[in-house]
Amino acid sequence: MGTLIPVAFVEGTKSAFVWKCSECDFAISLSRVTDKPSFNELQVVNGSFSVHCRHEHPNSPVVGLMIPAMGEDSAQIAFRVLREATKGK
Repeated sequence: MGTLIPVAFVEGTKSAFVWKCSECDFAISLSRVTDKPSFNELQVVNGSFSVHCRHEHPNSPVVGLMIPAMGEDSAQIAFRVLREATKGK
């Protein structure tokens, strides 16, 4: 299963700005270094990772970043992630 593993963090924080593919070590990063990336910036990372996995690991399920939508609580996030991971199965 292709997942994003955080590998580089903003100094003094736990906020990642570079991730690698768990299957092949392909690196994906934010377009700018920030400890508070926007929703859109995280969506771009997920989209890039999804494209990478479709081309490099076509038979592997993909798990991107868990990005909270506006107003979501942790239970709603967990439900959405589960729904997206099992979509089409």
